[in-house]
Amino acid sequence: MKFSSIKAFLGGLKLPEFLSTPNEVHALIEGIADGYCPWQSRYEPTDKLVESIRKEHHYYSAGTVVGFATFIFSVAGAVSLVLGVIV
Repeated sequence: MKFSSIKAFLGGLKLPEFLSTPNEVHALIEGIADGYCPWQSRYEPTDKLVESIRKEHHYYSAGTVVGFATFIFSVAGAVSLVLGVIV
């Protein structure tokens, strides 16, 4: 693959738009928190949070995947520390 074709592909990604608004950041962080804590939340979401998630649901969904993966790796790390084995 030529460098010019890679550059053309990456130029179409528009990376400066990634997490460029507070709603996007808020939705991603809330998704990570919800993914890392799989149990039921004890608080009611505010209207601002619900609006952020509704507008930027794809960031929230990506955050839940990242949060859940982090939770799984944390549990695996804790088990390997307790049992003294590498999982």
